[in-house]
Amino acid sequence: MLKKILIGIVVLIIVCFGGYDIYTRIQKSHEPELVFVDKDLRTVAEDNFNPYYYVIKAEDYRGKDINDKKHLAYKVKSKGKKSVKVIYILTDDKGHFVQKTLTLKKVKTVNYTPEGEQNGALSNAPKKENKVFLFSDYDQIAIRAMAEADNYGYESSQNYTVNPALDENGELIGYECVFLN
Repeated sequence: MLKKILIGIVVLIIVCFGGYDIYTRIQKSHEPELVFVDKDLRTVAEDNFNPYYYVIKAEDYRGKDINDKKHLAYKVKSKGKKSVKVIYILTDDKGHFVQKTLTLKKVKTVNYTPEGEQNGALSNAPKKENKVFLFSDYDQIAIRAMAEADNYGYESSQNYTVNPALDENGELIGYECVFLN
């Protein structure tokens, strides 16, 4: 009798903890995805900045774009002399959320473009053509357009540079990913 009770208790414990483990795995798999700009671009030149500029992608677990003020909130946690911490909370329509902290380095001037020749990360990707990423396609957010241009080149097997794209008046309108090979 005692043996059956002990076996029952062991089974109950396994079911409870196993069920909790399955529940946490499901919750984790339904977490929204929040992606920031590259670490080299996490800079800010002034105290009055827009934290939304540093978010490249905000999607629910199904891949639906939820990069808007309804779903993405932030709080500036600390402002020091050398850096600023921003806490982001991305919540989808079903209540699943993810919280991430981003540290921005304070600098005198912000350089949005990566310097020099960059290398694509993929080895057997098909060749890509040069492409311009306009501010108008990214809510006039310069850093987001630049990050998309850089990511486009990075997801290739080619060497590339990211250059400013200018209109006929010499005004900056976006960034171009230019492949060198």
